[in-house]
Amino acid sequence: MIVSGVIGSFIALVEYRISNNQSIVFPRSHCDNCGYILKWFDLIPIISYIFLLGKCRKCKFKINRSFFLIELLTIVSTTMIYIFTLNIKYIPFLFILIFLSVQDFKNKFVSLSSILLLLLSTLLISFNIKK
Repeated sequence: MIVSGVIGSFIALVEYRISNNQSIVFPRSHCDNCGYILKWFDLIPIISYIFLLGKCRKCKFKINRSFFLIELLTIVSTTMIYIFTLNIKYIPFLFILIFLSVQDFKNKFVSLSSILLLLLSTLLISFNIKK
């Protein structure tokens, strides 16, 4: 669950930065209002959002709620796939679908590279399914 929350947080970050024409690598995670560089304990999925009441530790600027919702969606979806299939091979496919869904919902646009990534992962999963 913790790993899926971290991946959900990364999905939210990538979508946010791509939508705002920013690098997904640099700079480190920071408050968009005051520039405060987030510490490791500020980046714990779900828990840090709740602990900080959805606000920046330094300036109290409201953190975008979509980060919390995407982390929660990723954790719940991953857990449900594992419970119902007892198989983790579908989980990378799920992460790509969540990313595409968020990108489509926020921007009304899905990039070609994202669709190609989905296609590639679908092909890899379909070749690995044992009959």
